[in-house]
Amino acid sequence: MALAPTVRLELIREVYDLFFDGVESFEEEDKIGADLAYLLGAISKDTQCEWPSNRPFVRFLREHCDSNHVVWRFIVQTAAECPHCHLSMDDPVEEE
Repeated sequence: MALAPTVRLELIREVYDLFFDGVESFEEEDKIGADLAYLLGAISKDTQCEWPSNRPFVRFLREHCDSNHVVWRFIVQTAAECPHCHLSMDDPVEEE
């Protein structure tokens, strides 16, 4: 069931304020600002974003929003990425 536009607008404000108050800069190398823009767009359009579960943006949200928070309706978490090679940590390793 879709959320009413007024509810989505309030969620956009809440999520923006959470990050504005909780991170040093939206311009960090961990793409917080870009991810925030994608999420706010998804909330406004009532769609979803997809990120690996270990992405800094997702970890920040997990630290500040419980698993029942409405923000999770707009996020699909995928397998964690390897921080060195950007492959899924769940991908099989080919042996020679």
